[in-house]
Amino acid sequence: MKSLLLLTLLAALLGTASAAEPPRRPSSLSLYIGHYGPGGRTHVDLVDGTLRYKVLKSQKETVETVTPTAEQWLAFETALDALKVWDWKKTYEIPSEDGTQWSATIVEDGRKLESTGNNAYPPDFKKYLAAVKALLGGRQFE
Repeated sequence: MKSLLLLTLLAALLGTASAAEPPRRPSSLSLYIGHYGPGGRTHVDLVDGTLRYKVLKSQKETVETVTPTAEQWLAFETALDALKVWDWKKTYEIPSEDGTQWSATIVEDGRKLESTGNNAYPPDFKKYLAAVKALLGGRQFE
């Protein structure tokens, strides 16, 4: 009886400890999307546990620090897995001097994504953009 009580108590304590763990997030993250002309360029980089959000539009640069919540990190990680970003090709390209360029470098848990594009995109790319926007608390990333 005492053994069962101790096992139950230990299981409860371990469950509480795991709930208090910090959110899973990449060890490295660098995202970019840019457009020729007035569309602008946006960079997102993970720096010391926070995101540096930098936008260059119409010759004006804006830089913000964004600290996603544990829930935002979880939603982002879930989206990355659902979108199968770890299987994206290294390059997506339709040669052109105009258009949209993008890149994503993400390292987490022994997995690494390094993918770029020039006017071409992996499947469900708009859902990826929406996931990044949600991680940024609604700030633009398109």
